[in-house]
Amino acid sequence: MSDQKVTLLISKVKTLFSGSIVCKVFCLLLSCYSKVSGQK
Repeated sequence: MSDQKVTLLISKVKTLFSGSIVCKVFCLLLSCYSKVSGQK
């Protein structure tokens, strides 16, 4: 893959995730996971 395609893909993903409930859910899951892994 060329750098241009990767950059385009990243920008599409950013556009998709910005202001999206999916991003909020992902961030929530990530914070929960870090808390659980921190307790071990």
